[in-house]
Amino acid sequence: MEIIRASELWEKAGAYYVRIQAMARKHNIPLRQEFDEHDGPGTRYVVALDEGFPAATARMYETGADSVMIGRVVVLPEYRHRGIGTMVIRECEAWALEEGYRKSVVESRDNKTEFYLKMGYRFCGSKPILGETFRCIRMEKALRRTLVFYGDSNTWGYDPADMEDGRYPEEACWTSITAKNLGERFEVIPEGQNGRRLPVVTRGHAYLDGLVAKVKDGGILCTMLGTNDVLGLSLPDASGPVRRMQEYLAYLTRELSPEQILIIAPVPSGSPDLPDPYLQAAYAESRKMNDAFRRLSGEAGVLFADAADWNVSLAYDHIHFSAEGHRTFAGEMSRLIKELTQ
Repeated sequence: MEIIRASELWEKAGAYYVRIQAMARKHNIPLRQEFDEHDGPGTRYVVALDEGFPAATARMYETGADSVMIGRVVVLPEYRHRGIGTMVIRECEAWALEEGYRKSVVESRDNKTEFYLKMGYRFCGSKPILGETFRCIRMEKALRRTLVFYGDSNTWGYDPADMEDGRYPEEACWTSITAKNLGERFEVIPEGQNGRRLPVVTRGHAYLDGLVAKVKDGGILCTMLGTNDVLGLSLPDASGPVRRMQEYLAYLTRELSPEQILIIAPVPSGSPDLPDPYLQAAYAESRKMNDAFRRLSGEAGVLFADAADWNVSLAYDHIHFSAEGHRTFAGEMSRLIKELTQ
């Protein structure tokens, strides 16, 4: 199956053929109605070809300075339930993104919304649109999604071996590697700071409100905090960060939908195999904290990942990522984001 962006007359004829056969004739729609004012010189058409003959199509046109409408998604009956409709929509989205659009809109038949929900679309109006043939629901999707990585020194890129700058080169930090891996579909915003602990939301949260505002339009706020909370005492203790995480999640779930909240339990500090009792305790309390973060995230219904499972190597201080650790973490984070947003 070949997916093309129609530019030649014969390619556009393929789009028209599919719509006439599988839409107009099937539902007795007059051609004057099927081919409306949006089928014009500026309309883009995507066509799926099977050995040169059309099997499916979709059209796309501009609805605003940063948005497009994807519609007339039609698959010939003999090609249905093979993922071809998804393929033509994905191609429309990629085309729109390349041309600088940030949002796509669809008007789904009211019995087909589950298909679009699986593709990342969300309802943007509660009232159905009563067309001449179908009842439709308007849905939309952010094409370029914002990822805010809110964390501590491991998100900032601290290098304990660098006595001059104290930081790995920007291109070697996991946030930069992740941005490169994910490509232009995502805007990655690193928000790391040395020494940062989980926020105490009861003291006011203007900074957090700013982070939330950055992801409101379909983005994801990814939080990896807790290490400094465990280590910031004479004896490592997980109880404080667990309590603050519960409060933090209560705040986030009031502001964002669950699929926009990703909690990343940090790579545990220390090791049970080290001779230092403090680092042994740090490891035990870190694992205890991560287990609690998993439970709290599940109760809140938000996204969760445990970086303890990612085999991330630490530097000599057994707290901060090594250069190899940044590469490993970026690979796992890139994989996770792709899975969550496919």
